[in-house]
Amino acid sequence: MASARRRYRSAAGRVSWSILDQMVSNGTNAAATVLAARELTPVGFGAFAATVVSFTITVGGARALALEAALVRGQESGRRLMADLSSAVTAFVPVPVVVLLGAGALVGGSVGACLVAFAACLPGLVLQDAWRYASFTGRRPRAAFASDVAWLVGMVASFGALTAVRGEIRPEWTVLAWAGPGAVLGMGTVAVQRLRLSARVGVWWIRANLDLGGRYLVDFIGTLGIAQVALYALVLISGIAALGGVRAGYALFGPLQVLYVSVMVTLVPDGRRLALRSSRRLVEVLVVTSVILLLVTVAIGVVLSLRAFDPVGELLFGATWPSARDLVVPVCAQTCAGAVLAGPTMGLRALEEAAVLLRIRLYSAAPTLVLACLGAVLGEAPGMVYGLTVGSAGSAAWHWVALRSALARPTVPVAAEGPLGPPVVRRRGARVRH
Repeated sequence: MASARRRYRSAAGRVSWSILDQMVSNGTNAAATVLAARELTPVGFGAFAATVVSFTITVGGARALALEAALVRGQESGRRLMADLSSAVTAFVPVPVVVLLGAGALVGGSVGACLVAFAACLPGLVLQDAWRYASFTGRRPRAAFASDVAWLVGMVASFGALTAVRGEIRPEWTVLAWAGPGAVLGMGTVAVQRLRLSARVGVWWIRANLDLGGRYLVDFIGTLGIAQVALYALVLISGIAALGGVRAGYALFGPLQVLYVSVMVTLVPDGRRLALRSSRRLVEVLVVTSVILLLVTVAIGVVLSLRAFDPVGELLFGATWPSARDLVVPVCAQTCAGAVLAGPTMGLRALEEAAVLLRIRLYSAAPTLVLACLGAVLGEAPGMVYGLTVGSAGSAAWHWVALRSALARPTVPVAAEGPLGPPVVRRRGARVRH
């Protein structure tokens, strides 16, 4: 009994620190969005928002390919894990940097300048993210929290310096004020820890975990990547200013990402162990997780829909608030569908069912994108979000069915030596490396 209480206290402590870390991490991006919206014109803020979209794609892709497998398979911590993960993201990052520089040169204008500024910061940003995931894997979320607090402090100081500039503030300056401190922190962490980065080790890590990381990457592209493609389609239909309104609308529900990611980094590794003891208990935990996330989403949506919130919205987003307010209901609906989807997705990740996740994503991605583009044509920004909502709802139902099927398959112990050393237990049919 005492041992069980210690485990619960330990898990509660990790979740609490993970929530605090995600509050700071998402708070940094939300604060940057608010500060940029207040300082820039709607068109300039649209250029900044396009950079945030690029951040979501590139850093999310690095996480999926190189970092998230450590949550499932790794239990080690320390400099070795940090060096491996840092080497992995370093091996990945040249590709998006070249793409961003090329896109910036091709597009030109304020959007192009923002993309070039972001490309300069990206190598340091992925190193900072590698430190965070190494901390989560080693059950040291306080270290990740301290890193994100340092980024937030640096960003606030940078924006404070911008406000002292006389004349018009250029969008690329806001990108450097937001991403620059995080990049410096990432490179500084590598220097302070005296980590030796190796492209060979980075490629080895990615290849050793490609059965999970590769599928996570494709699943990520299908989940967030399709949404970002829909946003770019919206720009072609309604103009860059519409993207600023959408970005502000999603920022209103940013606090929910704190819960989503915090629960994931704790539930995925713990869920694997729970499934080996009791599949029924795992399902109960996942259902409760989705229900709690759904209720919190509805509550936030109700508050944001009240007219009494208008002064706050105008204070936060300035001239962009009218566009953002029109998106409160559709974004709330999409986030509710995401809450229902969160439970089974975490469960399938805990069971290492990356192939199932990928199969669902491949079959649902195209219909979701078509619905989003059709919605953008018929109803501009709100229509696009409603299209994404319909796609997410259908995907959520499919994920729950797939989770039930996965739990019906027996687990078998396999004495396999994973990339991080200790033996692991695999689902029947999962790929085992020798």
